[in-house]
Amino acid sequence: MSTPVDVSLVAKLLPDGGDARALIKRGTTTIGRVVATLRPLGPGAGPWTERLIGAPLSGGIRYNGPAAVPFSLAGLSNQHLTGSIGIAADFSGRVREPQLTGVLRGENLAYGNETYGTQITNMRVVGRFSDDELILDEASGKAGEGTITAQGRIGFSAANGYPMSLTADLKNAQLARSDALGATATGQITITRNAQVAKIEGRLAIPEARYEIIRQGQPRFRN
Repeated sequence: MSTPVDVSLVAKLLPDGGDARALIKRGTTTIGRVVATLRPLGPGAGPWTERLIGAPLSGGIRYNGPAAVPFSLAGLSNQHLTGSIGIAADFSGRVREPQLTGVLRGENLAYGNETYGTQITNMRVVGRFSDDELILDEASGKAGEGTITAQGRIGFSAANGYPMSLTADLKNAQLARSDALGATATGQITITRNAQVAKIEGRLAIPEARYEIIRQGQPRFRN
């Protein structure tokens, strides 16, 4: 478990605009700062929700600390990410279509999924923010005796349906290691999402797999 952090937030949303400032501390050391400012749109722009997501945006984030803190914002249960990560990004544009510039770096990270027993270690992540995307130049890690590498793009534009295009290459990667499921895989998969489609496709070779099926009041079946 990572060392807890303290987050101090001061925010306001008024007719003349909005402003949010956050300070993230680990003990007495400041590891992150976030500043975001919204300029208002008049009542003629529509209901307050439309005015909010269409409001001009400016600000930035600087963070250098535990990867568990930004990862927790994804709300993924029974999953964790440890190690340190650095983020430096400035943003402008509008809330629904932000424009970003900056970088993301992570070294010696470790991802765990408690449900499937997945463990990816020695992870390295190198990315950059450009326009309304995070461009993932490199993501790699060790999965059991094998490896996983990935690259692609993750979009932050609500107007475009938060598009995503990721390609992952697996080489004898151990994807699951639990009492109920175990598997290794080699091949390539592609994840695509946009306003029109969401799909996962590719070709994987699974030379070894183990699973357990439990039926209420019946014996267990293993393969």
